[in-house]
Amino acid sequence: MTILRYIFKILNFIPMFLVLYPKRFFLGRKIHMLRYRGPLIIAANHKGFGDYVMLLTMFFFRKMTVVVSEQMYNYSPVLRFFLKFLGVIRADRFSKDPAYMSECIKVLNKGGIVLIFPESKIETEDEFLPFHESFATISVTTGVPVLPIYHDGKVGVGKRCTCVIGEPIYPADIRRAGEGLLLSVHRMAEAVFNTIKEGKALYKESVGTKKRREKKGFCYRFVSVTGKALLWAAFRPVMHFESARAKYMPRCNDAFIIITNHTWWLDAPFTYCLFSTRLVRALSAKDIQLQNTMEKVMKCVFVDRSKLDFSGMRECLSVLSDGAVLHICAEGRINTTDELLPFHDGAAFLALLSGVPVVPLYLDATYKAFHRAHVYMGDPIALEPSETSPYSEENLKKATAVLFEKMRDLETAAKYERLEKDTLIRKKMNEKHRAKLDCTSDASTSDESVPAEQ
Repeated sequence: MTILRYIFKILNFIPMFLVLYPKRFFLGRKIHMLRYRGPLIIAANHKGFGDYVMLLTMFFFRKMTVVVSEQMYNYSPVLRFFLKFLGVIRADRFSKDPAYMSECIKVLNKGGIVLIFPESKIETEDEFLPFHESFATISVTTGVPVLPIYHDGKVGVGKRCTCVIGEPIYPADIRRAGEGLLLSVHRMAEAVFNTIKEGKALYKESVGTKKRREKKGFCYRFVSVTGKALLWAAFRPVMHFESARAKYMPRCNDAFIIITNHTWWLDAPFTYCLFSTRLVRALSAKDIQLQNTMEKVMKCVFVDRSKLDFSGMRECLSVLSDGAVLHICAEGRINTTDELLPFHDGAAFLALLSGVPVVPLYLDATYKAFHRAHVYMGDPIALEPSETSPYSEENLKKATAVLFEKMRDLETAAKYERLEKDTLIRKKMNEKHRAKLDCTSDASTSDESVPAEQ
């Protein structure tokens, strides 16, 4: 049976990868599935009969054993042969016989992979069924990590499934000293459920949404493509994300507002390149030069900052209602100092009025050629208006303070990383200097030890 299984894998290698290999997104660090070694428990939601074969492609060079119900195993002789051929563990979900758990432990002790669907049956609606804690019991008992996976169940010809994969959860990180087995099992099951739930939220928010067809125009597309190549070559940006939600925001097809600090006029083109797959429209002042060119090429929205410009506000709301991305430099002018300037209320007002999230973006860039730029992207912020006076001055100040504090946190992270980098460079320079001093001192002592020639 093992030889037949390997022959089946070899013959179906290309078709399985072409039809079933899913798109993968990660909540944390990336996991190299095809090169993973060691025992592992995979816990995934259950959408259909093709879930197992789809997940099998991610660990194609490993033997994956799946836990199936006794009723499905005995459904038909053909299905029984196919399941036996692939290698399964039978579990009777009605009798609650824990014998299958010992078989899972045997597989894990041999370094294998066990796939368990904690819901125990297929979801009929787009809601999670109650999770059974058997996988958590096996994990806590054996010390084997659990890999939580959420997928949308789009398995078949002409479809491509999307998987959101969390980081492996180790029982040693969950279990506390002096804690009982049942409590540790419950906490492990809860951690896995919350991770899969987070994966579903990320799928609904960004990675699973359909790509929006936006009318960018020829000039906008030409400048964005050529400008992205030039800016990437000149500044080589390094991205820092607060979490996976921030990492996949450029893939989000819904409307949102980007707020950034303002260090130079290249902030807007640089932000355009970071979100090159979306139509980004920057909020700009009317009193700047090249207004007509920027309106045609970059599709900027112009406001009069000397007064309350209602026409500019209406155009911003129209941009957000069309599903585009609005970029606002919240400081209102170029900042030449090392500290953030007070934020204007415009971004908070538009976010409260339109109900779209705000993505904070801190640009740590000098815009000097071949000097790396560091970009810190925070999680999207959903501002909730108060029930009594949603657009009052007090509520606007509170919302603006929330945005300012978030940007200041990103600024603190940037300064801390910059300080660590400078400290590391200074340490290396000191070590080189000490090494040179040691070499010169050794050379001088050796010269003194040599007797003078007669």
